[in-house]
Amino acid sequence: MGFSMIILEDTLELVTKVTASDRSASVADCVAAIRGYAELIASDPTNIEYAQKLRHALTNLFEIAHKNQHFILATRLESIAHQLDVKPGNRNDGVN
Repeated sequence: MGFSMIILEDTLELVTKVTASDRSASVADCVAAIRGYAELIASDPTNIEYAQKLRHALTNLFEIAHKNQHFILATRLESIAHQLDVKPGNRNDGVN
């Protein structure tokens, strides 16, 4: 199952707006990593390592959002991360 780049980017824009007052370098780092891995996946959708790293960055950002009580945002991030569940032999982790 793939994920939507449009939904991902919309969520990242929301993260940036909602967490603007937090001024967290870790949020900016996660957002940059997510965008970078999303671009890599777009260029090589069969690379499971990219999907795993993207999921890890999404999970980190989810934890930050949850810790700061941004529960709706955390739910969106968690939903996207679940779409990237990588199982051995599953090569259908492309980007829509």
